[in-house]
Amino acid sequence: MSAIYLGSLSVGDVVPAALRMQAGLRANLSASVQAAASVNASLKASVADPASLLASAVHFVGSGQAAAGLALVSPAQLLGSLNTSLSANVALSASLQVQLAPVDALGLLLSTAGVHLYRVDNRVDHVGSDLSAALPPPGVRGTDSAQALVLMTTEPAVWTALAGVLKAT
Repeated sequence: MSAIYLGSLSVGDVVPAALRMQAGLRANLSASVQAAASVNASLKASVADPASLLASAVHFVGSGQAAAGLALVSPAQLLGSLNTSLSANVALSASLQVQLAPVDALGLLLSTAGVHLYRVDNRVDHVGSDLSAALPPPGVRGTDSAQALVLMTTEPAVWTALAGVLKAT
C-alpha cells in the first residue's frame, strides 16, 4: 500500500463538520437579524402613524372596553411603549450583527486553501516511507518549507469517528 494524495483543499474541505457548523450558525443569526429587521419596520410604522394604530385599537376593543369601564391607553403612553420596544429591538439587531462578524471571520478562515491531504493505509513501520514516496504534492518543490500534522490510529472505530469529522477519502 502507499500514501494516497487526496488533493489541495481548503481548511473547511478538510474539516467539513466545522464548515457545516459555521454555515448553520450564520443561517441562524441571519434569520434572527432578518426577523429583528421586520419587527423594527413594523414598530417604526406604528410610531410613524400612531393615530391609525389607536383607531385600530379602539375599533378592536370598541364597546367591550367601554362596557368594562376600562380607560383607553393615551396616545402618549402608546407612543412611549412603541418607542421603548423599537429601541430594545434596535439594540437586539445591533447585537446580532456583532455576533455575525466572528462567524463570518470563521467562514473566511475555513475557505482558506492550501492544505495538502494524504491518506495512508499501511503498517506503522511503512507510513514514513509511504509519505516520503508520495511527497511533494503537485505544485510544491521538495525544498519548500512545510508543516504537517499526522493523525494515526490502529483502531477502526477511532478511524470511523475521525472520518466523520475530517475528510478521510
